[in-house]
Amino acid sequence: MNAPGPDSRVVIAVGSGFLGRTLARHLAATGCRVTLLSRNRPVEEGPWSFLDWDARTLGDWANVFDRADALVNRAG
Repeated sequence: MNAPGPDSRVVIAVGSGFLGRTLARHLAATGCRVTLLSRNRPVEEGPWSFLDWDARTLGDWANVFDRADALVNRAG
């Protein structure tokens, strides 16, 4: 498995907590475009986009996977 490179699109499911935000900052620093999916908006702004996600129903968030190069699934 290769690590995501510059301009990679990475989705982090359940990424608004401490670990998700820390990973998002690291990936963004390497040039990745990061999207966080979560029920809760992160407590701070950062180098990511955020989409509301309840892990139960389809919504606009589902389209982010069509363009993703990698997924980090932190959902239980």
